[in-house]
Amino acid sequence: MVFSSSSDPAYQDRTWYKLTATTVSGLPILFSSRRKRFLRVQLERSARVYRFQIRAWVILDDHYHLLLKSRRGEDLPRLIARVHLSTTHQFNLWDGVETRTVWKPVEAAGLFTSESFWRAFNGIHLDPLSHGYTGTLGTYRYSSYMYYLQSRGQVWMEKCLDRFQY
Repeated sequence: MVFSSSSDPAYQDRTWYKLTATTVSGLPILFSSRRKRFLRVQLERSARVYRFQIRAWVILDDHYHLLLKSRRGEDLPRLIARVHLSTTHQFNLWDGVETRTVWKPVEAAGLFTSESFWRAFNGIHLDPLSHGYTGTLGTYRYSSYMYYLQSRGQVWMEKCLDRFQY
């Protein structure tokens, strides 16, 4: 099963979603830079295939978060299935494992207000700090925080973080 509910909810078109995907038993399967890069590439490719916009992302050793906007809501389960099938296959090859479940069902929350969008945006970017991966914002490589820091600047990021506390 790809999603956490017993039946896929009706995902809406042109809607922002925050996704959380966790590895089975919280295992640090995404422990290496190679694996994080591979997952990021698969996320970006799948988003292009299904015409989703990724606005924020972070990849840690045992989970990732995405803030993305659907073109067609019904494609959200397909996007995640594509990513999880390809990453499971590749990680199992790298580890010499024939069959192993890598991912738990995804949690997806629709974001219907500006406040919920910005809380998700900020929470995603603060995740490496809250999990102890870094002591300073902007130093963790596997997050969209660096992109915004470079493209929009420190003042813009601080305003985002101040706008809605996570």
